[in-house]
Amino acid sequence: MPLTGQTVVVLGMGRSGQSAAILARDLGATVICADQNPASTAPDGCTNTCGESHLLALKKADTLVVSPGVPASLSPIKDAAEKGTRVVGELAFAAQLIRDHAPIPVAAITGTNGKSSTTHLTGQMLSHNGFRPWVGGNLGQPLSDLAHQRVVQPLRNQPVHDVAVIEVSSYQMELPERFHADAACVLNITPDHLARHGDMQNYAATKLRIFDGMGPGDLGIMPLDEPWLNTTIAGLTKRGGAIQWIGKNPGVDWSSHPPNLVEAEFQGTRDDGTVDLSAFPLPGTHNVSNALAAALLAIHLGAKRDEIRMDALEPLPHRMEIVCQSQGIRWINDSKATNIDAALVGIEGAGTSSIVLLGGEGKAGADYRQLITALEQRAKAVICFGASGTTIATSLTNSGLQPLVHNPTNFIEAMRLAAQLASRGDTVLLSPACASFDEFSNFERRGEAFGRVATELMDSNEHRGAS
Repeated sequence: MPLTGQTVVVLGMGRSGQSAAILARDLGATVICADQNPASTAPDGCTNTCGESHLLALKKADTLVVSPGVPASLSPIKDAAEKGTRVVGELAFAAQLIRDHAPIPVAAITGTNGKSSTTHLTGQMLSHNGFRPWVGGNLGQPLSDLAHQRVVQPLRNQPVHDVAVIEVSSYQMELPERFHADAACVLNITPDHLARHGDMQNYAATKLRIFDGMGPGDLGIMPLDEPWLNTTIAGLTKRGGAIQWIGKNPGVDWSSHPPNLVEAEFQGTRDDGTVDLSAFPLPGTHNVSNALAAALLAIHLGAKRDEIRMDALEPLPHRMEIVCQSQGIRWINDSKATNIDAALVGIEGAGTSSIVLLGGEGKAGADYRQLITALEQRAKAVICFGASGTTIATSLTNSGLQPLVHNPTNFIEAMRLAAQLASRGDTVLLSPACASFDEFSNFERRGEAFGRVATELMDSNEHRGAS
């Protein structure tokens, strides 16, 4: 087995760490699981070390696998690398095993916003073309699950997937080792996770490592007007990789089309021509951009452009998801918009005459004034709720926001007020610009509550605004 005789220490026993430990165990390694949480557990057959002394286990490692939730900047991790220990992130650990023992074409997607949606859309497009994609990484299943299927079980289970579509976070690129994708896309880079990465320069450089292992025959996909990409473009082309653009050719050109976009043109790809967008069902130009990035990835991996069914694409839950349409009112769940940039995209994508719900647990230093222009152009009313509701409402009001700003105390009151204010032709948009942890355990629970309560309110007599 590939890891027989090695001691593998897995640091961080969340979902990714558990999956990596099982993979290493079943490939013959002696596995030690380390976590600062004294209540953490290890898979059967692995040694569990947790609590205050968990970092002592790092000294025993031949290979140290670091979960994405653990910063690579920790001194014990750096010390291990300096002493010659192989130090690798969970994603790269799994990817290298797949590449060495059971290769599969890989599309990788990163960016501050939109990477989960684009990963999801890429998987759908490949499915339309008869591929059997595995979709995961930072989204859903850890890549170690796919490595287990392909490397550990090929004789017992014939692999069911013939291509991998991987969402990649900046945390996963802190220790990328030789991570390689046949096609990789950076959607955008805006301020986020700076408490961990320090500044925008380091944050951008970390994300752009997704291109480092690429060479001849590989494809890098990038957005226009991204100042952090210049050196990356030079490095990728020097290694023989190709560049395609979201918004111009080579790549896909759609920026010159009118707002009612009906067609996009692909040039310089493996299957040039046009794609009909007239029946594309997802709201917002950002979703069009994400879908076209997904199409570039899928075409590079072998999808036929004519078999990409834009009209059949479905959104991920909690990303501009239409959860209720009743009495001429549309309710959109964009609960995943946990920062200002994501909320701005949601507000711009929802259309005019929107009632926008902002609130939850805001991030330190967030400047909600960045939303004012979009809100003045598109919002009928703004409802601020939750732990940061007053802060958001005060910031917007003091800056002279024209639409009326309301500040109920909690999420349910905000929903009831939205139902009362909404009239036929309006959109009620939850694009909160905040985390959910004041009232909900995660953004999924918040989004589920939004959909459920929206349906209840529209079925009740609490809705009075329809005409």
